[in-house]
Amino acid sequence: MATAQCFVIFILLNFLFLPEIHCWIPIMLRGRPTGGMVGPPQPKGPANSSVPVELWFDFQLLDHFNATDQRRWSQRYFVNGNLYQSGGPIFLMLSGEAEADPAWLQYGAWIEYAKTHNAFLILLEHRFYGKSRPLGDLSLDSMQFLNSRQALADTAGFIGGMFSIRNKFNLTDNKVIVFGGGYAGSLAAWFRSKYPQFVDGVVASSAPVFAEVDFKEYLGVVSEVMGRSSPTCNNRTAEAIQMIFEWWGQPDKRTKMFTMYQLCDHINHDSIIEPYAFYNSLAYNFEIIGQYNNVNRVLEGLTDTYNNVTVDTLCNIMSDESRGPSIQRYADVNALLLKMFSKKCHDYKYDKLIADLKCTKWTDAVAEGVRQWLFQSCTEFGWYPSADWYGHQPFGDIFTMGFNYSCDQCASVFGRDYFCIAETGAQETNLYYGGFNMQLTRAAFPTGTNDPWHALAFNNTKLEDVVPIVIQGSAHCADMYTPTPQDPPQLTSAREKINSLIGRWIS
Repeated sequence: MATAQCFVIFILLNFLFLPEIHCWIPIMLRGRPTGGMVGPPQPKGPANSSVPVELWFDFQLLDHFNATDQRRWSQRYFVNGNLYQSGGPIFLMLSGEAEADPAWLQYGAWIEYAKTHNAFLILLEHRFYGKSRPLGDLSLDSMQFLNSRQALADTAGFIGGMFSIRNKFNLTDNKVIVFGGGYAGSLAAWFRSKYPQFVDGVVASSAPVFAEVDFKEYLGVVSEVMGRSSPTCNNRTAEAIQMIFEWWGQPDKRTKMFTMYQLCDHINHDSIIEPYAFYNSLAYNFEIIGQYNNVNRVLEGLTDTYNNVTVDTLCNIMSDESRGPSIQRYADVNALLLKMFSKKCHDYKYDKLIADLKCTKWTDAVAEGVRQWLFQSCTEFGWYPSADWYGHQPFGDIFTMGFNYSCDQCASVFGRDYFCIAETGAQETNLYYGGFNMQLTRAAFPTGTNDPWHALAFNNTKLEDVVPIVIQGSAHCADMYTPTPQDPPQLTSAREKINSLIGRWIS
């Protein structure tokens, strides 16, 4: 469908809906779960330090690219110097699209690397996330200063500028290794490419380096993981989707689905966009479990009872004929996710989501990061998981880019000027950073084959001392988490390789 036609639909939708203010956000949006792509590591064994106190870098410029604007703000960071010995490197972890969690100064694979290399650890929070709040709200006027280029310039000012943190801790000549996962992994790689004078090597875990609006590969990878789990999982899921489509037009069946899927609101058959929102919200169940399949991380809002739920768990439900038809099994998967995240009912209404995403106060629920991430997705990266790769995934084609469901979200939340501007934004991002042709040295790119984001990972092996590390059967940022005896040998080997590379870069 042409962009002009899609825009007409956007206008109609805004007349059809009279938004109310609600307090809910989806468990997954644009590949980001609540709490961010890289959640805190699970405590394994004794912590290497007490919980560090928050510190503030008070000299950060609001706009690094406008010399006439000298407004400054305070950026939050944490440190751990317990493992440091004189002459050791600085390990700087970039926090991405969520609040920085000081648990990373106690646990995680980089703690083991720090023990080996006597490193001083720093965790830096991203502007407009957590408590790093350059301005008083999340309005569009404020978020014009939210983008990856400003964030990289923040990092440069923090580690290498006139007021560099090096001086405070007497680390003036120490080498620097930068770490990051997911979007923060992209930032780490881009920092090495754009500011090589300030960093001696980077570990960019599960980092998407190519901006792509129609991210159809995402569900394709999820489908591959489902297929490896069970030979019938994809087929049963596709059957469920088809049955939902058939039931949608039948009043008695819609009533049945209301109960079966434990919906918060009755289905509005006359709504143009509601089917798209409904299908999309149910796909989140497989997306969030698939992205973190068997990863040693804590998903925000997850109750302890369900920490070990995997794609195998979901596919066992979809393959269990005793549960009834496929549409019931798909509902059983949804029921499990509702229990996992302590949800009373399944909320999927588009108008309620948009009303919440429009909230701009730091005290609003969406300020945990989902509004900010939506803005960056709409303006810089795209990264809209879509169902366009029909035949390569079982979730149907109801939320394809043909309808531009994700583009409509951008326009509905931020205004009609933001309708599909990600197409231009993604092109500019790839031109600026280089995309798959980015130029850099001394970088490791660990990524798991079960991670949907690995489709956009950097895999250029022709550059000097740039090492893509493909971890078979691993998921999103698995290499970053605390090692355990249960880790598969390929994950252990990846961490050993990373540790060896760091040793080479700082020698």
